[in-house]
Amino acid sequence: MNKVSWFYNWAPTPDEELVNCFEKLGIEYIPMQWGGGGIADLNQTIYGHSKHLFTFNETNFHAQSNVLPAQAAQMWPTLEAIAAQRGMLIGSPSAAACGPLPTDCYAGSWDPTPWFTDFFGNCTNCKVDFLNTHIYTCDINQFTTFLNNLKKFNKPIWLTEFACPAAKQTVAVEIAFMKAALQYLENEPAIQRYAWFGTRLDPTDGWLGPQVDLLDDSKCALTDLGTLYNT
Repeated sequence: MNKVSWFYNWAPTPDEELVNCFEKLGIEYIPMQWGGGGIADLNQTIYGHSKHLFTFNETNFHAQSNVLPAQAAQMWPTLEAIAAQRGMLIGSPSAAACGPLPTDCYAGSWDPTPWFTDFFGNCTNCKVDFLNTHIYTCDINQFTTFLNNLKKFNKPIWLTEFACPAAKQTVAVEIAFMKAALQYLENEPAIQRYAWFGTRLDPTDGWLGPQVDLLDDSKCALTDLGTLYNT
């Protein structure tokens, strides 16, 4: 039985060839305003059947959307108005576990807490329905500590990307990490939604590697990891 209920692709609209499939399956596509550009066009390009809106991908990464907290707060009224007009819940910018070097990240911090603290400090009257974040680690203690620290912001948490990285990890290591992570995620009341990354990765990927794949292209079926995730 398919238990996938939502997905996104870092854009306001889904891939056109997927629309018929996910609508038939009752799967929600969640649009995203990836960075600070193009907000004026968002209301015209956003997918019309969505119930949620994602905002600003990995803001605390200099190599990702790289939106400062004060900038995000300044743009927030526009995003909030679009979400309100469409009856959508709106997620925080997805500040995330950053790296690999401190200089790659806002405030020189691997932890996104400084970014979130400054964002909410600049956006005191902003409507934010849930906290959006990512983490890639193979250390379950680091994983749970990271998410537990984000409870201080008193928002439901959406973990919209996570996996055990490094292409040299074995499938057994991936399965062990996923089992521990799912046990935590399913039993932690602060976690509202979560999503493993990814479904199909190129075998030449040098960071995550195909052992994180949930789908097996050669068999047109779930991998062992995918079967565990969908249980």
